[in-house]
Amino acid sequence: MTRYHPPFLILLALLFPITLRAVVISPVTAEDFVSRGTAERNKRDWDGAIADFTKAIQLNPTYAEAYYNRGILRHGRGDLDGAIADFTKAIELDPKYADAYYHRGQARIDKGDQAGAVADFDQSARLQSAKDAANRDSALRSKGDQTAGISGFAKTAKLHTSTEFGQQTAEDCVNRGLTKMGNGDLDGAIADYNEALEIDPKYADAYYNLGTAKFNKNNLDGAIADFTEAIELDPRDGPAYFSRAGVRKAKGDLDGAIADYSKAIELNPNDADAYIDRGKVRKAKGDQAGAAKDFAQAAKLQGR
Repeated sequence: MTRYHPPFLILLALLFPITLRAVVISPVTAEDFVSRGTAERNKRDWDGAIADFTKAIQLNPTYAEAYYNRGILRHGRGDLDGAIADFTKAIELDPKYADAYYHRGQARIDKGDQAGAVADFDQSARLQSAKDAANRDSALRSKGDQTAGISGFAKTAKLHTSTEFGQQTAEDCVNRGLTKMGNGDLDGAIADYNEALEIDPKYADAYYNLGTAKFNKNNLDGAIADFTEAIELDPRDGPAYFSRAGVRKAKGDLDGAIADYSKAIELNPNDADAYIDRGKVRKAKGDQAGAAKDFAQAAKLQGR
């Protein structure tokens, strides 16, 4: 998700569900070790899986999939340098390995290398788009529809609706946008959030982050519209109320701001920031008693 990420090792079980393929009990080849390593990973035996992927690499140092799989597990265990090294080796062996670029980007985010992460996410998206376009064109040509295959290429990047591992999803676009926004590229972030909404028009987090980017570009009306969309999709989204309140305050709509801060507090009574900001607005409106009450409650929540 875009505002909360579950622990990475839990995600591994979701990204790599248990399969019914036969488990190699006494592996001999590199492929055998990868097969057993995959089964161990599915059983959450991370040490055993890493050991088997490492053995596969020792047997076949050009086995890109083994490096990639070991990189996934190293990332999950917090070994960012090891993970990046494995993904880099997988890419060196297979320059069209879109998933390796994507996960190296994720590891680079965790290392604080935002520029490197953006480059990896963009390359992953380009490779995946080209792959999907090639598959689509091949299928169309097999039916004798060559012109449709060519004309459809430009649309392919917008059609990643599968949540299958390796496909670009709406969440991928939002995560890429968050990285760009953290790097100061607001226009690039807005483009990514809009792409996410083309894939999933009901993605509340995409609207929320789009509103944040527009606010930072001083597009106040656009920001309010996006925060409102996020709220309509998720009426219990306290941060969206809080953010919309800030934009309304900036526009001089003090009553609207108070209403939104109050809703944010209703949804999260421990939100000290909402009390502080509502207190400031109340003070600006001349409600000294209400402001004092809000500031006192904020101080209590902050332990002062």
